[in-house]
Amino acid sequence: MKKNNPCSTSQFGLPPQQFAAAFPFHLVLNMQMEILQVGTTLQRICANILPSVSMDKLFESIRPEGVFCVNWVLENAGSFFLIKHLASDLKLRGEFVFLPRESVLLFLGTPWFIDASEIAIHKLSFADFATHDVVVDMLQLFQVNKMALEDANKLSGKLTAQRSALRLANENLKKQEEKTNQLTGELLRNRDEMSEVVDTINQLEEGIAFLDSDDRFVFTNPEYRHMHEKVIDSVKTGVLFEDYLRRLFDAGEIITHIIDCEEWVAKRMVAHRSLPSECEIVIAGGKTLNIREQVTHSGGIAMVIRDISEQKKLQAQLVNSSKLASLGDMATGVAHELNQPLNIISMAAGNVERTLKRGEFDPEYQLEKMQRIRESVVRASKIIGHLRSFGRDSSEVAQPFDPRDAVRGAIGMIGEQLKLSRIELVLALPTEVGAKVFGYALRFEQVLLSLIRNASDELIAHPSGVVPKRIQIVVVFEPQGQVSISVEDNGSGVPVELLENIFDPFFTTKVVGKGAGLGLSVSYGIVNEMGGKIVVLNTSGGAKFEIILPTIHH
Repeated sequence: MKKNNPCSTSQFGLPPQQFAAAFPFHLVLNMQMEILQVGTTLQRICANILPSVSMDKLFESIRPEGVFCVNWVLENAGSFFLIKHLASDLKLRGEFVFLPRESVLLFLGTPWFIDASEIAIHKLSFADFATHDVVVDMLQLFQVNKMALEDANKLSGKLTAQRSALRLANENLKKQEEKTNQLTGELLRNRDEMSEVVDTINQLEEGIAFLDSDDRFVFTNPEYRHMHEKVIDSVKTGVLFEDYLRRLFDAGEIITHIIDCEEWVAKRMVAHRSLPSECEIVIAGGKTLNIREQVTHSGGIAMVIRDISEQKKLQAQLVNSSKLASLGDMATGVAHELNQPLNIISMAAGNVERTLKRGEFDPEYQLEKMQRIRESVVRASKIIGHLRSFGRDSSEVAQPFDPRDAVRGAIGMIGEQLKLSRIELVLALPTEVGAKVFGYALRFEQVLLSLIRNASDELIAHPSGVVPKRIQIVVVFEPQGQVSISVEDNGSGVPVELLENIFDPFFTTKVVGKGAGLGLSVSYGIVNEMGGKIVVLNTSGGAKFEIILPTIHH
């Protein structure tokens, strides 16, 4: 047997022409599943089936499923194989025969067609097919029937499973349809309700705006748009809130001491990102707007803007009324404060006059008297100037100031009155450099005056029996970026049942004619406007009012 040229003489005892006549669609493979010999008809139809080419590069197994290898073929020995040529889609039905002596696998197959038209497609004729034993054909037919029956059973199982899945899908679809109808009804109802809500919002006197989670406008009501007529394009849907602030500032709509746009925007965004928040801005025309911001359920922001200009005017009038009341109550002390420099001026001028009448001329003596007169005039001028500043209309601009200066100013106005009332004043001011607070210095001075005057009235009206009567003022710069200012007396304290109402408007513990009950209420508003808080508590020796303010860096 010649093995060096398998194409000229068959390795299996027959010349290739005779072997091809018997098995025109056969394949011979080595143990590596590489082609050794191919039937002439098969090679004519599938030109890429050449010696040494691996089987898995030419064919795939449709039945049984698997990857071509010797062990897999031997495991399925006795079964008919259905394989497909990858390039031409030609299907071959046959069996593998293992020839141990030659150490080769022999595939004996024949084309498998579902449709007769495929015969013409592959250009086959009856001459291309081998004639086999009838018994073999019957066995193949039985095997084919068995395979078809297995396929039918598998298909039936798949159809049954698909039918069950389809039935379940139909039931789910029906439930989903019912749910969809229910949701559609709810959506229609919600749409009607939403329409009513939108109509209500559109009729409000407050400006309403909604921002999405990306901080862009999604809705504004007519009043909000009216408030921003000069920059109406900046409140359209999709505009970024930060860009809106820049356009508002650049259009000159913001009245502020800050001259840099980005600095003002950054300051405004601090409140905008610290939700819920409330702030006030002054716009062109002198209007004051109160802005409240709150997180919505969807993660956006709801904004409510109210014009509180009239309210601010009333507050200013109330502050001025409280100032005038304070000045009226302090009239005696102020008069005594002014009497001292006037007496000094009178005495110094009289001494100079007497020396001149006697004809005595002492330049050093007279210069000393003139200096005392000038110092007294300066002192009186300062007192009068401070009174004028304190009593004028509350139109000052908010700015940073040292709270210790406000304490000194308040004491300068009421200190003499405390001396006349024989009340000792204890002052504890830190000497180191401290942070400033932001607000209205004169208004804060008014708060301190109100607290000191209340403590004085309490010590005079309800003496505790402790001698001497004392008021203590302490300023502390806290490390958390806050400053504490406390006013404490050694009187009888505030009745416990009145502590909750002490800051209410028109609430007073004084006798009729001694107060309108506005001082503490106005003080509460001023401190709150500065971003601080004021509290009252009873101590072992009297009552203590404490003010906590944030410094300008916090």
